[in-house]
Amino acid sequence: MRRSLGHAPLPAPAPVLLPLPLGEGGGEGRARPPAAAPSDKPLPGSPHNLVTTPHLDAPDDFYQALIDAHQPLSTDESHAFNARLVLLLSNHIGALPVLREALAAARGAAPVA
Repeated sequence: MRRSLGHAPLPAPAPVLLPLPLGEGGGEGRARPPAAAPSDKPLPGSPHNLVTTPHLDAPDDFYQALIDAHQPLSTDESHAFNARLVLLLSNHIGALPVLREALAAARGAAPVA
């Protein structure tokens, strides 16, 4: 999020080793690496194509909620809010090809249906 706002990134945290449950590999003294890093593969059950047609039951209500969420915020707080929202929704989508297509569409580089 800091990088998306133009700030210097924080140092990367040290890798975390997670203990193996008893019965998986010989006991608590051993450790396993954390889960693999995300890839370009979409998560099972995630959409494989960007949906650009209206899909909300009440899009005006969502737009109003978005405006309301920004009302009490300063410009910096508003940018940070947008960055967090994009990261949350990107994590929910979970498919890098779809996210790249969405970025291109948002910049106007791809037609939106």
